[in-house]
Amino acid sequence: MKRYAFINGSGQVQVIRTIPGHWERTLFPGQHAIFEADPDDYLEIYSCSCSTTMLEERRPCRCLLDSAMPEVEPTRYQWLPPELGILADAVNG
Repeated sequence: MKRYAFINGSGQVQVIRTIPGHWERTLFPGQHAIFEADPDDYLEIYSCSCSTTMLEERRPCRCLLDSAMPEVEPTRYQWLPPELGILADAVNG
């Protein structure tokens, strides 16, 4: 297992899921997630709208950012207000 990072750089809510690990998180624009996966696992990225969730992309985890790299530094990204982060945690369980 290796730690990877994904940053939601889109302007919409995204759901990310590792396959076959079945780890899943909801990310608001500007949020990031750090997760563990095997290099041969895939990360599925879904875009969410009011009534649908659509698979946008499937990336091999080995092509994602290593969570130890400087590009993952949280101060480089725009963050949501704390109350929205709490909402995301509630949605993610």
